[in-house]
Parts: sequence; structure tokens; C-alpha cells
Amino acid sequence: RFWSRIRHSVEILESALHYFKLDDKRHIPCGHLSMGWQKRVALARLMACYAELWLLDEPMANLDEDGQILVTNLINIRTSQGGIVVLSSHQPLMLSAACELDIRDYRPC
Repeated sequence: RFWSRIRHSVEILESALHYFKLDDKRHIPCGHLSMGWQKRVALARLMACYAELWLLDEPMANLDEDGQILVTNLINIRTSQGGIVVLSSHQPLMLSAACELDIRDYRPC
């Protein structure tokens, strides 16, 4: 709620919590959640705090298969709405509008 108030997007918060299946965890301090649930909280905060550009580092880390599907769908929806998502990942991702860069293709100058 804190971050969504700062970003003036409180109306999205409930949807973000529901999307990441956090409804029953809303009163548990984040520090008491597993790493996977903490990741879902962070992603719900991302969803609830509107930004045109998302920078994500390993967004699938610590997520179960269900969580990975939710993130993939969220990224696909965000980019289809004109948002930009820049992410790093060691996992292959099923993104509909992705331009993939392999760091091994680049050498330092």
C-alpha cells in the first residue's frame, strides 16, 4: 500500500495482490514469507506502481511454475499495452514481443 500511494496507483493494488495470489498473505510480514512469496510481493508492487519502463533482474528466480506463468503473462500484457520491459534471465522465456540479446555476442571495447 505504501508504494502504491506514492505512485498514485492505489486502485491497482487489490488487483495486483489477487493476480499474484497474495490475498491470504496480505497480513504476513514479508520477512516471514518464503523467497518465492517475497518475489511475488515484489512483482505485485511492480504491477501496482505504474511505470512505462520495467527493469527486471531474474524475474523468474525463486518462483514455482505457477508464479513463472503469472510473470510471463504479466510481461506479455505489459508490452502489448506499449510498456517496455528490460530483463536479464538465465532461463528461456516465452515472451511474445521479445528482442533477445545474448551477452556472449558482445565483447568489451
